[in-house]
Amino acid sequence: MQKVTTLLRIIVVYLISVFFILGVFFAFSLVPFKNNYKIVVITSGSMGRYLPEGSLAIIIPRSTYQENDLITYFDKSQKNLITHRLIKIDNDIFVTKGDNNKFNDGIKIIKEDITGKVIFSIPHIGKPILYAKTLPGLIFIVIIPGTIIIYEEIKKIISVIKTKLQINSSTTANTPN
Repeated sequence: MQKVTTLLRIIVVYLISVFFILGVFFAFSLVPFKNNYKIVVITSGSMGRYLPEGSLAIIIPRSTYQENDLITYFDKSQKNLITHRLIKIDNDIFVTKGDNNKFNDGIKIIKEDITGKVIFSIPHIGKPILYAKTLPGLIFIVIIPGTIIIYEEIKKIISVIKTKLQINSSTTANTPN
């Protein structure tokens, strides 16, 4: 039994350490340093099996891009980031296409719109992030745990107040008139 408890403690410490390191890694990606990496979650299936929906992609800005690079760019019309394959460069205009799409994106992309090149991706690991952006995900991941925490804190406050009232009533009862 003690071996199982020790093993569970090791696993818990390991998981907490991994989540902490990942949290620092994610937080650092948000710092607006020049040429800092970004982490994006792929939100559509347009890249097929190479970058399935829910994949986590690490993007790094480059000074130059080549055809066949996977790039992430800001689409001004949709006001969001899109990650697609660079299929053509023509007079500093970049043309992209999702691997699963029949046609190119039809958007004139200039270098200033490009966030960076995909250097690494992990399939499906970003699905909890996508789920958290839905109403059921928000309720399940944020609202329910938040409500439980608030409830537990209120119970602790009430317990402390009751204890103080009992101490006050017992000291009042013990003092002579």
